[in-house]
Amino acid sequence: MSIFIDCGTNLKQGIGEIRPLHSDITKIYTFEANTQTYDSLDKTDDIVYFNHAVSDKSGFTEFYIEKDHYSSDKNYFGLSSRIQTPEIRDSYLFDNGNTIVVNGVKYTNIEDYVSDTYKKIIVSKIRLVEFIEYLNVGDNEIILKLDVEGEEYAILEDMKNSGTFKKIKKLYVEFHERTRMPHHDDVNTWLEYFQNNNVDFTHWK
Repeated sequence: MSIFIDCGTNLKQGIGEIRPLHSDITKIYTFEANTQTYDSLDKTDDIVYFNHAVSDKSGFTEFYIEKDHYSSDKNYFGLSSRIQTPEIRDSYLFDNGNTIVVNGVKYTNIEDYVSDTYKKIIVSKIRLVEFIEYLNVGDNEIILKLDVEGEEYAILEDMKNSGTFKKIKKLYVEFHERTRMPHHDDVNTWLEYFQNNNVDFTHWK
């Protein structure tokens, strides 16, 4: 029997794709920090839903929600969301004085682009390692999906340092290199670690 933890559940796409691959899943826990996305989810099933971000520490954090440029509703924010500030991911767009055009709007600097593209809110975050410890499961009982827009590096490092990988039966991760902080290991280092430590890993996209 397995427990599935879906981090960055969005509109439950991961559940729809991963659940059929593992017939032994008996319980599903999901985490979605984007409050608008979370509120839109149909929760009339046996899945446990949490409106929290996951990270390597618990507490509260600034959280950035990307606006849908293609929506006529300028107040609609429901796309990609992340803990990392937009400048970390998007500054490259303006390298060498570039001007970018998004849905007909011209931007010449990162400040105007960010103010028109992202909404900042405060969200609670939980340390994923502590949640896994709370579940009190045996080794190789957890199927874990991480699609957390750059926070995967901190979470994986925390899992490595705490010995949590022994609890993982199957790992799905989408790596976001543009939001990786320099002090965290890169994708290739993690792929080598997974191989050397027999972590059953699949790229999630």
